Formats: sequence, structure tokens, C-alpha cells
Amino acid sequence: MLQRSANLLKAVAESHEVTLLAFNQKDILRIYDADLNVSLPAAVAAMEEICQKVKVVDIDCDTRRAGKLRLALSSLFSRLPYSIRWLISDAYQQALNEELAADDYDVIWFDTISLAQYKSDSKMAKAFTILNHHNIESDMMFRRSAKESNFFKKTYFYLEAYKLRSYERKEAGGFDINVTCSELDAKRIGCISQGVKTHVVPNGVDTGFFSSSNEVVPDPYFLIFIGGMSWYPNREAMLFFARQVWPLLKVRVPNINMHAVGEAPPKELIDLSKKDNNYHVYGFVDDIKCIFNKAGIYICPISDGGGTKLKILDALAMGRPIVAHPVACEGIDVIDGENVMFAETPEEYVSKIIELIEKPSLRTEMSEKNRKLILDKYSYSVIGDGLLRLLERKV
Repeated sequence: MLQRSANLLKAVAESHEVTLLAFNQKDILRIYDADLNVSLPAAVAAMEEICQKVKVVDIDCDTRRAGKLRLALSSLFSRLPYSIRWLISDAYQQALNEELAADDYDVIWFDTISLAQYKSDSKMAKAFTILNHHNIESDMMFRRSAKESNFFKKTYFYLEAYKLRSYERKEAGGFDINVTCSELDAKRIGCISQGVKTHVVPNGVDTGFFSSSNEVVPDPYFLIFIGGMSWYPNREAMLFFARQVWPLLKVRVPNINMHAVGEAPPKELIDLSKKDNNYHVYGFVDDIKCIFNKAGIYICPISDGGGTKLKILDALAMGRPIVAHPVACEGIDVIDGENVMFAETPEEYVSKIIELIEKPSLRTEMSEKNRKLILDKYSYSVIGDGLLRLLERKV
């Protein structure tokens, strides 16, 4: 999500003046440096290289003791879901009002449904308003509820999903355009809030950075997954793989190696890596390319969440054969057997991985097709041009 937002900002800022009004997401900043006195100024400085003006506001619940827990509990008794209440802020509203009073804006981009609460018909009457959907939040929450086994969590997630669905239905139609990451999500928001105007701006890849090295030969016995494991779909995917796929795979291919990369890995994975020399857990790494270049097969057993997965796009850009759950590839123009091998059960994951190991010609063919797919459809240079055409047509 952050990669997408940053790259779209870069594309727009090349030919337009951009002001960024952002919330300070401390948990994300701590991934890069635990000292917020270091990570926050660095993040602001990076955004100031792109945007004309940058303003950052603290999230209220982050400033209070057990703020997120208290907010989650109180949301049970509110008509608004947690995802919306999380970003209620008088300070943000004041900063927005000051900015709207100081300048006339042609386009105002709301980067998530959680920010739709700040749309003002009177103060933004002259602006073209866009609501961006990184995924359709209610669909994602309904899916999470359906997969949850704990009764209380299942009920909580269902209530959140129901309230999110009502909020999306009410708010989406108030924007001039709803931008989604895929045609699938455009259809979803169209079913929720009928009559809304939608436009697809796909997730993309920095194809300059994500390109395979000619100096390193990928090892088909080197499997990799990359994704922050504080995000529940990534965490659950890796726990599923470790518990159900890995033991079967090790029996069939004893010299196989799995490399799980991403911040906040669960203790269970760390413990496994200590007992099994073939299972490697890295946590957050500064230079992902060093590991990625060695990998022969990308594994993505994500069966939850929403939107299009940037990790799949990154793997395609690196020209890696992929074994993934179909949900992990939703909204991306991949074909089973050509760009990716779909798997859902542990046995299917094992058989597809072994097939790729045993067929070097299939790996080569997949690699070439995957890189071409990214260059043709998902390069940020291509996507940025499409976004600019949308904005300039409406400005």
C-alpha cells in the first residue's frame, strides 16, 4: 500500500504541485528505526523531495494509554467501524481546513475509505474528489470473519465488516471518482454503492529496482516469501506453510530451503528456524535484492486479505516462478500454469514446487513471461501516465 501511494505521488508530482496531509503511523515508522525522532524526520524529508508541502498529524489513539485496545472495545457500541474511528482527529480536520483556506485545489485525493469522513461538500465544492481503495475493506473483513475460528473474534470481525459495508455504501457515491487497484475491486465497490464512477489504477512495480541480476543464478531449491508479518494475511500464510506444507515438502525434498523475509515474524517461525537449518527467518532487511536474487521459486500462500498483492507483482518483476493461492493473485492478469502455479492444499503446494524444481525449461519460460507481463502492464511508468491522463482530463 505504501509503495503504491509513494509511486503514484512521484508520478503526479513530476508535472503538478502536490500537498500531502498525512497521519503519523508510528508502528510503520518503527520498522525502519525504533527511534521516532530519527524515523519521522527521515520520512518527512523523503516526502518533501516529492511534494511541495508536507504536514503530519499524530493519530489520537496512539497518544493514549492502551489507545487502540480501548478504541476497539468502544467500537462495539458505535455505528462507525474501528477502521473509520481510528482516524477521527480534530487536529487533522483543523490542518485540512487551514490548507483549504490557504489554497485552491483542483484535485483532492483521499487515499483510503478511512479518510472519507473529511470530505466537505461546501469547502471542496470546486475540487475534483477521488476516493482511493487499496482494497475493498468490507469484503476483506467479511473474508476474515469467515476464516476465523474463535467465536468472539469472528463475531467482532463480522460486525466490523457489516458497519464498513454500510459506510462504503453511504460514502463512495459522494466522490467524483472511486479509484481501485483492479477491475475486480471496481465491480465490488460498484455492487456495494450502485452508480458510483470507478477508474482502475493498478498496483505497480519499480521495474528498475525489481529486476533480476545476471550475475546470480537462481537456485530452484531456494524458496522465498517476502512480506511484513505484522499484517495478519502474511502471518497466517506463513504459519500455514510452516505447519502444513513444510513438513511434507521436507520429506519429499530434504535439501529444500525456505526463506521467510519480513518484519515481526511470529515466535513459532523463529523457533522453527532454530531447530531446522533449512528454514530461515530474516525479519526486516535493508536490501531485499541480495536475498531475492538467489531465490528460484517464490511462495505466496496468502488466502485472506484484499486488493492486489504487491509482493506478487515484485516477484513477477524479478522473473520468479510463483506458487501461490488464487486469492494472492486476485486482480492481477496472471494465468495458472503460465505465470503462476495455483495451489490451495498442502499437497498441491508440494506437488507444484516439485514440478518447478524438476522442470528447468518451465521455470525459464515462466520467468520470461512474468517479466514481460510487468513491463507491459504494471510498470509505474505506464501506470503513472494513466493516472496523469485521468487527473488532467478532470482538472
